[in-house]
Amino acid sequence: MRNKLASFIQIITPIINISISVWIARSWKFMSQLPPLELSLESGFRKTVTLVSEGTNLTDNSIERRAMMAYKDYFKSSSDPTMLLTDIGRLDLSKFYLKLLQADLPRVRYENLVGATFAPQRITAWFSNYGYHDSAISLAMANNAIMGALSPGSSLKFINHPLPYSIENL
Repeated sequence: MRNKLASFIQIITPIINISISVWIARSWKFMSQLPPLELSLESGFRKTVTLVSEGTNLTDNSIERRAMMAYKDYFKSSSDPTMLLTDIGRLDLSKFYLKLLQADLPRVRYENLVGATFAPQRITAWFSNYGYHDSAISLAMANNAIMGALSPGSSLKFINHPLPYSIENL
């Protein structure tokens, strides 16, 4: 008798949990439309530290150098004091990031969300993959830097417009 009762409980418990979850999702109307989200470091982060590195043999007038300067200018022109930029020069950004992780993993995961390496013929956008939008924010910042290098004074704004929320999308 004991084994039959345990089996019954194991079968009925997930059915009850799923039924309650579906009932709640269908009855609550609190998330009918999610707001658009601007993909930038200024949208909702408590504190961010962005790492920037420079590849070897980067010439002074190259597009990559100008993009790096535009990337840095984004932080200089920002009025948000919680956005910090750390220029690590010609150090390898991946090795530097690993050393930071060894020192203080939780802080790095919450603060070091994006970064970039500017080298000849290559711009690498780094992201932590901790938050949902880290990769998109990193690519948006790199694209904005390239745009600023090719057309000084111009910029791009990236906005995520989510799909309408419905039970069919679950």
